[in-house]
Amino acid sequence: MNKSKIQFIIFLALFPFVSSFATIESTPLVITIPKSGSHLLGKTISLIPGIRFSSFSHTINQTKTKMNLFPERPIIFLVRDLRDVFVSYVYHLDRIILKHEMPVSIKLLAQTEKSHDSLINIIHAWPELTFSQKLTAILEHNDLSPVDFKNYIAPCIEISEFHNTVVIRFENLIGPKGGGTKLAQINEVSKIANAYEKDLSRSQIIQICDRLFGVDDLVSKWNNTFRSGQIGSWKHHFEESHKEIFKINYNDFLFYFGYIDTPDW
Repeated sequence: MNKSKIQFIIFLALFPFVSSFATIESTPLVITIPKSGSHLLGKTISLIPGIRFSSFSHTINQTKTKMNLFPERPIIFLVRDLRDVFVSYVYHLDRIILKHEMPVSIKLLAQTEKSHDSLINIIHAWPELTFSQKLTAILEHNDLSPVDFKNYIAPCIEISEFHNTVVIRFENLIGPKGGGTKLAQINEVSKIANAYEKDLSRSQIIQICDRLFGVDDLVSKWNNTFRSGQIGSWKHHFEESHKEIFKINYNDFLFYFGYIDTPDW
């Protein structure tokens, strides 16, 4: 067998792998902060014609590894007012802990950094706490919090500054039914489609926008975490003590992403 034939056989053997890597390198890596509207973003991408979207990465879950493998890969990064994120996370824990028996709730919380025994203690104590106490626990990351949000927030500014990152805001994507505007929603969906190199007409974008808020049976995979989808719900839950804890730990995020222009909000 001559050399050219051997090279051709090797090429045929490797082509599926090369093709697969090329596809991955050009497909955006979708990164979100937990409870920032990850499923809203997933629904948006799933509604773009020609896109098969299955999963996103949170800001610390294997994200660095994926970014190092394909440093030029486009990134779609979803951010949200962290005050709303924390309120949403309390409701999320309520749903996990109060509506499931112990083995299921343990499994659902298994990806946190807490030990098994610590999770059992949290699950036992959680139903007796007021909403205010639950929110304090998450903000302080005390013994009753299953996750330290600082680990999720720490990489945010760095990720947003990469030249290949498209920053998407929950407040723009949620649209008028969630307290935003239609124009901002249209622009945000257009940015997402462009990241996938999809040239959508304005009517196609509006059709996607009209299906984003609430639940949609045709994309039911992304319905299961929808609760209220409102901008600024933190105003109904944050007490002065919560504000003080937040300002010490997370005000830099709000400043950087333009959610506040003064430290004393």
